[in-house]
Amino acid sequence: MSKQYKLIRCNINGKDVEKMVDVRASLTDMLRNDFRMTSVKKGCEVGECGACTVLIDGETFNSCIYLAVWAEGKHITTLEGLLGPNGSGKSNISDAIKWVFGEQSVKSLRGAKMEDVIFGGSISRKPTGFAWVSLFIDNTDRSIDIDSDEVVITRRLYRSGESEYRINNNPVRLRDINEMFMDTGLGRDGYSVIEQGKIAEIVSAKSTQRREIFEEAAGISRFRYRKTEAERKLQQAEDNLVRLRDIMQELEDRVGPLKAQSEKAKQYVVLAGEKKSLEISLWLEQLTKLGRQLAELEDKTLLAANDRTTAQRRLDEIERELEEIQHKTQDANLYIEHKRERIKEFEDAISNAKVEAAVKQNTIDHNNDTIAELEKELERSELSAGELEEKLTALREDYQNRLDEAQKTREALEGGQKALEAQRQEEHRLAAEQSALALQKEELQGQIHRAELSAETAGTLAEETVTRLEALRGQAKDKDENLSRLREELAGHKAFAEELQERLQSLQNSKNGYLYKLKSRSDKQAEAESRQRNSEKLAGEKLQRAQVLSDLEKNYESFNNSVKFVMKQAGAGALRGIVGPVSSLIKTENRYSTAVEIALGAAIQNIVAQDEGAAKRAIALLKERGAGRATFLPLTNLKANPVSESDLAARGGYVGLASELVQCDDRYRVVMDSLLGRTIVAEDIDAATAIAKAYSYRYRVVTLDGQVVNAGGSLTGGSVNKNASILSRRGEIDALTAEAKKYAKQAEELEAQLTELRRETDTIQATVDGIEAEEKTAREDLISAQTLVDRLAANVEEAERLNEQALREYDDLTARMEQLRQQKISGGELVKKLTEEVERLTRLSAEGMAAHEMLTAAITEAAEKVTALQMEDIARQKDCEAVQMAIEQMEGQQSGSEAALAALRERQEQLKKDNEAIREEIEQITAGAQSGSSEIEELRRDIKDADAQRDQLEMRRNILSKENSDVISRREAAASELLRLQEKSEGMQEQQNSISAKMWEEYELTRSEAAEQAIPLEDVGAAQKRLSELRSKIRALGAVNVAAIEEYEEVSGRYRFMKEQIDDAENAKKELTRLITELSAQMSAIFTERFAGINRYFGEIFRELFGGGHAELRLTDATDPLETGIEIIVQPPGKIIKNLSALSGGEQAFVAICIYFAILRVNPAPFVLIDEIEAALDDVNVGKFAAYLHRMTDHTQFISITHRRGTMEQGDVLYGVTMEEEGISKLLRLDVAEMEKKFGKSLN
Repeated sequence: MSKQYKLIRCNINGKDVEKMVDVRASLTDMLRNDFRMTSVKKGCEVGECGACTVLIDGETFNSCIYLAVWAEGKHITTLEGLLGPNGSGKSNISDAIKWVFGEQSVKSLRGAKMEDVIFGGSISRKPTGFAWVSLFIDNTDRSIDIDSDEVVITRRLYRSGESEYRINNNPVRLRDINEMFMDTGLGRDGYSVIEQGKIAEIVSAKSTQRREIFEEAAGISRFRYRKTEAERKLQQAEDNLVRLRDIMQELEDRVGPLKAQSEKAKQYVVLAGEKKSLEISLWLEQLTKLGRQLAELEDKTLLAANDRTTAQRRLDEIERELEEIQHKTQDANLYIEHKRERIKEFEDAISNAKVEAAVKQNTIDHNNDTIAELEKELERSELSAGELEEKLTALREDYQNRLDEAQKTREALEGGQKALEAQRQEEHRLAAEQSALALQKEELQGQIHRAELSAETAGTLAEETVTRLEALRGQAKDKDENLSRLREELAGHKAFAEELQERLQSLQNSKNGYLYKLKSRSDKQAEAESRQRNSEKLAGEKLQRAQVLSDLEKNYESFNNSVKFVMKQAGAGALRGIVGPVSSLIKTENRYSTAVEIALGAAIQNIVAQDEGAAKRAIALLKERGAGRATFLPLTNLKANPVSESDLAARGGYVGLASELVQCDDRYRVVMDSLLGRTIVAEDIDAATAIAKAYSYRYRVVTLDGQVVNAGGSLTGGSVNKNASILSRRGEIDALTAEAKKYAKQAEELEAQLTELRRETDTIQATVDGIEAEEKTAREDLISAQTLVDRLAANVEEAERLNEQALREYDDLTARMEQLRQQKISGGELVKKLTEEVERLTRLSAEGMAAHEMLTAAITEAAEKVTALQMEDIARQKDCEAVQMAIEQMEGQQSGSEAALAALRERQEQLKKDNEAIREEIEQITAGAQSGSSEIEELRRDIKDADAQRDQLEMRRNILSKENSDVISRREAAASELLRLQEKSEGMQEQQNSISAKMWEEYELTRSEAAEQAIPLEDVGAAQKRLSELRSKIRALGAVNVAAIEEYEEVSGRYRFMKEQIDDAENAKKELTRLITELSAQMSAIFTERFAGINRYFGEIFRELFGGGHAELRLTDATDPLETGIEIIVQPPGKIIKNLSALSGGEQAFVAICIYFAILRVNPAPFVLIDEIEAALDDVNVGKFAAYLHRMTDHTQFISITHRRGTMEQGDVLYGVTMEEEGISKLLRLDVAEMEKKFGKSLN
């Protein structure tokens, strides 16, 4: 059955392709067979294992069950496509591993700043706030010194700049990670991450620069680290020794002055301590004495206060009783007055009752008369008209007469009533006067009492004033003595303060002088340090420049490769008898270097040999190695024929023969003569042409600036590149070296000057410190002295004020005493006058009483008269009425009316009835009058009793007044004694407070604290004398720096401490030196052993991978394995390689890979990440590389970042790195080894 084919067009790994395929073929077959995509594996071929996974339009498919014809127009991506694209994030893996190992170089991480390692976001994703990498390492074999089967290294970096490192989630330092990975091949400085740059670096690096990787492989990094730390500590110890010795010198300069100050201060402290003890003890003795006196005064004060209180209490009782007596007297007076008013009321009532009874009796009498008249009228009713007329006429006349008499009586009654009213008003006036006199009398008696009391008080106060004056006289003397003592102390302390002020000024002047010197020395020191740094800098720059030029010279820079080859072989011992190029054998002044170099021309690179044989051997080696051509100058073959013109020196512009302008060893003089003996040096081109012309152009003439007149007359000239000059380089090296030595010498001289300046500065500073200490002490003493002066001045001022106050009090008391004396006299006179006034008032009261009694009798008589007149007036009125009635009756009778007679009879009966009623009223009025009389008698008895009580109160008042005077005297005496005791107590308390204040001001001690420090005093006088002596001795010491004791102890302690520190530093230096020696020996032994192993494996691996040839690693200085460089010697099969640079790029990479494989054979790392290190290899060598790499997986896990198919085919697990989403890397995993194990066949 014929096959059917179809043309399909699709995109594979970004490349458009078209292919005729069998319509029954799977996509796996097409990719593997037609496009060599071997990453697509054949496994189960039923779509279960996933070995054939590809991406079709971004979706995952098993290509073994996907027909090839279905791929029409599709975009297919295999692992080759995933592993290849640039920028997909492959190198980020190696960067992440380096970063977690602690890489600090931002450049090596392909960034501008460390923050660039944090994800910056993409179109669809936001930036993150931190970067985080964790590396998991299998540690079941305990290759890493941590007791854990798995070691997890974590590093975090936040945008804030904070970072953290962790080992198994425990916070650590980067240093801890570096130390943990030492000698394991891992870590920042290990060989677990091999990039293309490292491959090129190990081949192209200088021999001395290859050591680091070999040291790590040899397992001496930890020793190197310890040695470096020990050397650093050794340097620190040496620096500390220098610093400590400087400090020791400074301390030695300070100890002497401080010792003298300390001894003086100690003497002061002893004296001050004794003074303090004595002062405290004396003050406490005074306080104790004052305390006893105060206790006694307190008892006396309590007694005096009790006496005064008792007297005052009795005075208060007397005062209250006198007030009660006064109130009772006033009540009695009011009571008597009230009773008298009641008597008057009763008397008025009785008088009115009598009048009323008399009036009613008169009414009865009048009624009886009327009745009798009515009887007569009835009898006369039978009279004739004439008789009636006569009777009427007589009655009318009688009626008129009676009216006239009644009028007179009424007028008399009104006069009597007016007179009675006037008498009663007079009686009221007299009563008021009596009351006023009684009040005046009582007031005067109170004034007499107060006057007597004032006089007695004045007397008592006068006695107190006399006592106070006597006390002031006694105190004045003590105060004068105290004031004199205070003034003397004030003058002494003022003088001491002035002395301290002068001392302070002197110290300030000295300090200013030393500070000026210190500033001058400091300025000089700063200038010298600046000059020294400048000299050191210049020396360093010159040496650096000289070293660069020397390295160029040593490496024969600017020389032909053939010359370099010969000199390198001669240096390696392959050629003997080679002296060196001409340039290395001569020296000349800078001004001649250009002329000499031009004169020599290419001959400057000619090689001087000992003999012809050496030259031939060198030529043969050049020929054998194809290293070029060179000119050799055998010393045994050279002949010289220098210019011998006798007049040459006289030529204008002539400088000399070129051979004469160079210096060299006499052994090589023939070389110089043969090369330069026939070359003349002139100053300029004009002089050169003149000289050449003078000798017919037979000689070559060179100017100082390099212009040439050739033999035969041709001219060569132009500009000269002095930088490329070999001789000028040699001269420059010498000049730079000389200048460097000059600057170094200047630096040494300046260092010596600096040492002297530092010593002088330290000495001056120590002196300034001492002066400042003395100044501080003097200032403190001055402050204390000024404080004491101020306090004494205040005490003097207070004493003067108290003296003035005492004088004023004395004057005031004297004036007061005179005032009291006058008051006592005036008080007596006042009492006398008041007593006379009381007697006068008593007389007036008696006279008033008599006048009142007489007026009372007159009023009674007048009242009786008025009553009689009232009775008479009433009677006359009644008579008139009766006559009027009789007239009316007779007139009625005259009219003859029976009715009138009946009326008369009726009237008669009515009057009888009225009389009976009036008699009853009279009986009632009489009974009331009798009752009022009884009341009056009772009221008069009450008034008599009140008068008796008032007399008793007056007697009691007199007794209390006398007692009051006595009690006042006792109270004033007690008050005077109490005042005296209180003043004395206050004075003692003031002394106690003053002493306590002194203790606090002087020593900041309370009394209880002072009691703990006091000493017993047997003789207070002797103690006070000793205290005065101590004060004099302390004053004689002058300014004392008490701080010098502590400072001396501190400085001497520091001196001893520094000496111990120097001894310790010396011991540490010896110990570190021993440790460095031991570490160096261990490192040398380990490195030599491991290097031999690496060298052996290097040769074996080289022969295996290159298919033969020879390779070795050679130490440039086998005697110093710790500092020697490492040369790489290789000879691939069929080739002779003199220099690694002659190898192709692929061969160089393969050599470097051999070295890394040899290192991993000796010291395998737990894992190695290789980043496209095989990129420069061809496919055959990639296969060899990958196969050998796979053989080494027993001890090392290899992670390869590669584009090469051969490497991928050897992988157990393939990871594809792609970037489906812009800015986001994605990993796809294919476990090839697992698939092969599962299906029992190779999937390649």
